Amino acid sequence: MWKEALVELFRAAGAVKSGDFTLASGKKSDVYVDARLVTLTGVGLRLICRAVHDVLAAHGLRPDSVGGPTIGADPVVGALLGRNPGWTGFLVRKGAKGHGTGKRVEGTAGRSPLLVEDTVTTGQSLADAAEAVAAKPCCAVAVVDRQEGAADLLWGRCGVPLYSLLTLSDLRS
Repeated sequence: MWKEALVELFRAAGAVKSGDFTLASGKKSDVYVDARLVTLTGVGLRLICRAVHDVLAAHGLRPDSVGGPTIGADPVVGALLGRNPGWTGFLVRKGAKGHGTGKRVEGTAGRSPLLVEDTVTTGQSLADAAEAVAAKPCCAVAVVDRQEGAADLLWGRCGVPLYSLLTLSDLRS
């Protein structure tokens, strides 16, 4: 139910673009998914939260915190915290700050953190985030998986399963 609505929301927002793009992973693509056009809307976040909860329930997972690589994960982290007042949140920078406390991870990851990300390609940023938090994440959830190896990398490098709400195939069909 939420999957079709989420696909329609991505299409209506113009979040799937054709052209010649260089992705954050460095890869070239003829399709760019601008997930923030959906994750920065109330209706998009409501659907995403519902979908994440369905994924967690389907796999019997009970995280106590949520976080991910800043900036793609930020809106999803905030929305999930709003729906789960007992959870704590955290955001993972690419590198430690060069000032203040020099932290790489802001906030608090619990004993069973959930990682989230808006769009994944190779999974490098999620794997880096998984390694940066003190506890091993129970899983990771991507709003969109471009299906270019993220699940394999995250599992192989960190032992963390990746679940996706949508794939690039879903958005192309």
